Amino acid sequence: MKNKSLSSPNKLPIEGLAIIFFKAIYKWGRAIWPFIVIYIFKSSQYQAYKTHIYIGIGLILLLSLIHAILAYKHFNFQIKDGEFIVNSGYINKEKKSIPLDRIQTVNIKQNIVQQIIGVVQLEVDTAGSKKKELSLPALRKEHAKELENILLSKKDETLVEDETFQEKSTDKEKNNTLFSLSISELAKIAISDNIFKGGLLALSFTYGIYQQYNEIINERFANEIDNIQNTANTASWQLILFAVGVFIVFSIILSVIRIILINFELKLSQTSQGYKLEKGLFNKRSVIIPLSKIQTYTWTTNPIRKIFNIATITIKQASSDNVEERNAVHIPGCQASTEENIRKEIFNDSSTQEYDSHKTQAYYFMRSWAIIVLLPTIIIPFFVSSYNIIAGLITWNIVISVMLYMGFKKRKYRISKDYMIIQKGSISTSNKILPIFKIQAIRFKQSIFMKRKGRANLVIYTASERIAIPFVSEQFALETYNYILYKIEKKNLIWM
Repeated sequence: MKNKSLSSPNKLPIEGLAIIFFKAIYKWGRAIWPFIVIYIFKSSQYQAYKTHIYIGIGLILLLSLIHAILAYKHFNFQIKDGEFIVNSGYINKEKKSIPLDRIQTVNIKQNIVQQIIGVVQLEVDTAGSKKKELSLPALRKEHAKELENILLSKKDETLVEDETFQEKSTDKEKNNTLFSLSISELAKIAISDNIFKGGLLALSFTYGIYQQYNEIINERFANEIDNIQNTANTASWQLILFAVGVFIVFSIILSVIRIILINFELKLSQTSQGYKLEKGLFNKRSVIIPLSKIQTYTWTTNPIRKIFNIATITIKQASSDNVEERNAVHIPGCQASTEENIRKEIFNDSSTQEYDSHKTQAYYFMRSWAIIVLLPTIIIPFFVSSYNIIAGLITWNIVISVMLYMGFKKRKYRISKDYMIIQKGSISTSNKILPIFKIQAIRFKQSIFMKRKGRANLVIYTASERIAIPFVSEQFALETYNYILYKIEKKNLIWM
């Protein structure tokens, strides 16, 4: 692809053939993995069919290779008439094109197979797509970065017939590293994260596998399962506490491994186009968000992270609800001072403006408490009278009541002439800031019962998400509704 004009069709490098082949094998594997599991556990029963199984595997490999050759031959891309065009398919031919001014993000990813082969995957998204709009499964890294720069800077306007891919000197590009995370810092972040998430996911996955193949597992490990059940039936408090301790340690280890794998060598840089996030070990990811397309910025902390002086950052840009997480820049943790500097860099005048503060009214807490706590407390005893169930229900109600109250106390809405900050949370505390002129629509909602009490709901729509502001005073809701509409109509800044 090097030294070829972007205005004429370009093919993937030869390594793309291998990537397409491995993707085909992966799809076959996902389709037939239950049969693979059955064969592993009951291989002795299928010895007579061993030849047929090997022939089937050979056919799968052959079909995958033929598919890879044909798909590679018919895949090409180009930039023409202000559009990025990708042609693919050999039976059902498909042509996808995106106007360059509609492109929101260009992401570079690299899974373990692509790392071994030495290529990357380039994905292009627009604000309205429900999945990645276009994808080039295999490009050499330097060519992918070159194409990324061209797409994001709309270089099609200056594209001429002899424009080629070529190396750029790095000293001409603005690329300032704002911060990076070491292994020890990631471990500290993992401890302050939701440590039980990894353990619960592992238990859910194990239980799901057991439910699906319980007959095979029970037959193969009958004695071990009986021993576990007998131990559980006669378990003492000491054994239960030991099991809980093992689960906590297991969850912490999984949390540390998960955070390190996802965020390995995380680095946030400021480039000429905006902000660039690079991270990942087995699945490397590089995301650029142009500064003008940033929709919302959220910083979050919790009691443990406050001890470590750590904050989490999430930056979202224009995208549909289905792809907003993929297009978001998520930083699992950084020093609070670093977070504040990044926020000031993005919204340079937000800290100097005066904000009017408002809260959700108490009825919001009372209604939530009545539905989640009071109603089950009244209904459940009619159907279950066990002492353990009642004791568990009381404990659950106390915990949920405290969390609902903490969540109610933390709900705050601050608005200035140019920005809105929305705070919420229960144990953790998150603050979301958004420029008012980037709001696409606002909805005022009020039932007849809310009207009588002087309450109303607001729903704010941006190009990245929907934000609800429930049960605020009618006066604040009307003033905010009218002011935001006024700012939307008055401002004429380009941000899409």
